[in-house]
Amino acid sequence: MTSHWTWYPDIVWDVENGEEPEIGGLEEACEELNAAMEGWGTDENTLTEVLGPKTAEERYIISKQYPEMFEKSLYDQIDDETDGVYGRAMKLLSLDPVQCEARMVYNALKGWGAREKHLIPLLVARSNPDITLLKRAYYEMYEEDLVTSLSDNLSDDFEKLIVMCAQGIEDNFDADVHTEDKVMEDADAFYEAGQG
Repeated sequence: MTSHWTWYPDIVWDVENGEEPEIGGLEEACEELNAAMEGWGTDENTLTEVLGPKTAEERYIISKQYPEMFEKSLYDQIDDETDGVYGRAMKLLSLDPVQCEARMVYNALKGWGAREKHLIPLLVARSNPDITLLKRAYYEMYEEDLVTSLSDNLSDDFEKLIVMCAQGIEDNFDADVHTEDKVMEDADAFYEAGQG
């Protein structure tokens, strides 16, 4: 179990903490996914039925187990076999949760103009450990620093906000500092700053 609030499943943190959880138990799902993409055409119904209802932890295991069984990534296989919005959704489901979010950030930044609204749920109000994993995955996948990519593609106050969130500067909770009086003080300061 994690000792902080996180969006990622426990297995991600087990691996991060040096544990070697058993990556297995979903061989049948991997076999069904592979069979759905063998030969001529793709059985998209089976892809959906097998991958769609899986938990984040199960998708993590599948993303690691599939290449061990078939010597190719599930992402690449789905990329070859599907297209359009459906293909994009299935490719995201084929990644482990951290890689999935790194891909979503990358997609929001690439091309002409950033799709800023997609960055908010991915980067705002995340724990420092989540942000650290996300930045590492982004760099491993794209050989670019996440904060630099954000700075290069955003502007103005939104850039400042998102870059600050991506730097992982969240304060840890301290009951002596984070009091009801401090909340009111901060709220009054925000209100006063917004009046000018």
